[in-house]
Amino acid sequence: MRSNRHAFTLLDLVACIGLAAVVSAVGVPAVRTATSDNALQRCRYNLRFLGQSSAVYAEDFAGFMPALSFTANSLNPENTRPTFGNDLSAQQWQATMMLRRLGNLSPSAAPVPTNWIPGFWFTHVPLAAYIGEPLPSAVYACPLDARRMAYANGDFSQLPPAGGDGNDAWRFIFSSSYISSVYQWSPSRMQIAVIDGVSKNSLMVSANPADVSQVGVSPVPISLAIPASLGPRRTSDVAFPSQKVSRHDEYARHNGAARFFASLSATQDVQFYDGSVRTLTTGATNPGWNPDGSGNRSAMRNRFAFTKFADFWGGVDGGGASARYAAGWYAWTRGGLLGWDVPRLSSMVGRTPVPQVVENELDTSPATGTW
Repeated sequence: MRSNRHAFTLLDLVACIGLAAVVSAVGVPAVRTATSDNALQRCRYNLRFLGQSSAVYAEDFAGFMPALSFTANSLNPENTRPTFGNDLSAQQWQATMMLRRLGNLSPSAAPVPTNWIPGFWFTHVPLAAYIGEPLPSAVYACPLDARRMAYANGDFSQLPPAGGDGNDAWRFIFSSSYISSVYQWSPSRMQIAVIDGVSKNSLMVSANPADVSQVGVSPVPISLAIPASLGPRRTSDVAFPSQKVSRHDEYARHNGAARFFASLSATQDVQFYDGSVRTLTTGATNPGWNPDGSGNRSAMRNRFAFTKFADFWGGVDGGGASARYAAGWYAWTRGGLLGWDVPRLSSMVGRTPVPQVVENELDTSPATGTW
């Protein structure tokens, strides 16, 4: 019996391919958009979760925000010596001790690095220890931070090059996409730091001596700072918590190619000290000022220029090896640093600061003891 079925013709095949192309053209961008939206929502969830956890931490610790707290006088748990030489070495040990516990590592697998400042990139560690979140964890990684997400999923095939100790790359597995600043010390505290409500003279120090040397200040070892200058602060010490950024990503990842946050066009969600999470473009935030002298702050003309080098974690605009930024932006004015992050003078939004324009900054001088 003769069949009525017809074989596919070349025209049918071409039509099918064309239809598939149309579906793909419509569907793939939709999938990409959905994936991007999911990553953004997850990133916002992370920031809100960390903010809420920080608030609960403060309630349990007499109002102090989560931060490394060991000082030179703290008892060394290893008993190799009764106390530490300075606050910095004490916090190096404290951070390592927490990371060993959170990562289930032995002392031989995680030796104490000596050439690092844990309070600069590892401010999340005390909070992780408090809530019992094992590290590495996706809670501390932006979903678009591929390397840290790989660590959270157990893939440690890519590690940054070892530092001065040669055996300290392990700690970066436990680092976070989000950075914060909750210490009394900061470049903008200038010659004064407030300890227990009393203003005291302080040496000019910086967490990154290379940055300070670029603005004409001879770097001073951070270990020489006044006692307790690296300690945690109370939430009540923060002036204008709805204007000051407490936590943000070093790179803007959700709006185009990932780029260093100090780029004028970089946009990302940031968390403020009042717990809110808002979307900001860097060019709309208060730029930093040169910490070389207090007069620079009052005039708000002498801005803090610095160079960012492309590194293991990300690049700079244009894909170059480095980029020069004419203002510190909220990396150098947020948190305990004196002044606000937002709002910026409206006429200067999206523009690089110029010496002829004095931009707004609230007067929170060191004498007030507020951030």
